[in-house]
Amino acid sequence: MRFLTIFFSAVLLAGSANAATVLTGSADWSSAEVACDDRVPLDDVFCVERDGYHISTSMAYPDGVTYLHDDSGASESFLGRVDRKGFSVRSATIIIQNLIWKASTKPMPPYDDDDTALRKWAFHNKPYDVVLNIIGVNDGEVVGQKQVKSRKSHLFDIKFGKTFGEVDMLFFQLSIPSFDHFFDFYEMLEPGQIWCGEFCGGAIVERISLDDPAPVPLPASLPLLGGALLFLGRRCIPAAGSAGVAALWRKAGSRAEFSSRA
Repeated sequence: MRFLTIFFSAVLLAGSANAATVLTGSADWSSAEVACDDRVPLDDVFCVERDGYHISTSMAYPDGVTYLHDDSGASESFLGRVDRKGFSVRSATIIIQNLIWKASTKPMPPYDDDDTALRKWAFHNKPYDVVLNIIGVNDGEVVGQKQVKSRKSHLFDIKFGKTFGEVDMLFFQLSIPSFDHFFDFYEMLEPGQIWCGEFCGGAIVERISLDDPAPVPLPASLPLLGGALLFLGRRCIPAAGSAGVAALWRKAGSRAEFSSRA
């Protein structure tokens, strides 16, 4: 039993899985800023280094792992390893914010004490999706694409498939129409007008799970596997010239004869 344990331990070490990194929340962005990766010259972003990864985020809204925002925020961001090695993307938690509204096409109602009728008229429906495009790139080529969209503010837990199994850069792109912001001034709206609240929308990557490159390449662990097999061979097969060897061969021969008769 101990020999089997040694054997399977060697097999597991020879093909060990990559270490996982889970990025969550936001760091102290103001003190952690570093130079951005020169492969991705994006505007209106600054970069941080966390757990071996470069991450860009909005200068105006540094929430989450990265935060894209239509109101003076970044519409694109990226994530990549500092050493530029490949990695894989497992899963992510993403919040889509959608504050795009359309007023009713009916005439504006008269004012009341608490603006209940006016608010119902102004917040008649939501006409557009807020879309986050996630793009996996390896050696300058797009290898994976995923889209998260919602017509309301919503939290998504998403899984990534095998096309994100080996990337060296991950890009996030916010796609959102822009309209005038009216805040609480609903009386300024026209019937049927599309408008936004404090902002039109955004996307927050709250958490992302990544597989780092394997710390030990496969060939480096093969000697261990070979040593384990050699050790097993020495312990399981009797020494040459002993009676045990003859008995072992007789057993093997009888099994082969039985197999041939079957």
